[in-house]
Amino acid sequence: EGDVWDLLRSPHGPWIHNEEQDHRRKVAVQVKSQEEEQKNLYQALCTARPRDPDLRVRFARYARDTLKDDFYSQTLFEDAVKLRPADPDIRSEYAELLHLQRNLPQQAQKMLEEALRLEPKHHPSLTRYAALCHTAFNDPDA
Repeated sequence: EGDVWDLLRSPHGPWIHNEEQDHRRKVAVQVKSQEEEQKNLYQALCTARPRDPDLRVRFARYARDTLKDDFYSQTLFEDAVKLRPADPDIRSEYAELLHLQRNLPQQAQKMLEEALRLEPKHHPSLTRYAALCHTAFNDPDA
């Protein structure tokens, strides 16, 4: 019993010091800080260039892939589509986000149909449309 009290009173406490765990925690905090800094930079650029759809697409990809924030990515893709409505690439990539990350297959279908209306042989849209029909709507002939 005396050993436990001695351990509790010791300046190191009863915890086992794990340097690897401390290092991982420090790295995670540093990465999170860098991600937040990058997000702030993108937000500032979007404010400075409010009519730039390419910037919004790049930021949407960053939000989706790095920040794992699909909702924010969706908002940025919506802005990009509004700024450049006749771009099938933006619509197609946005549809993929709607389908795979946000689980909104009907919205993805509409976005892909619009992209294919703009450019009927747009390969990324055709591929994504087939995948959507196959996975979301159980159409094996897609």
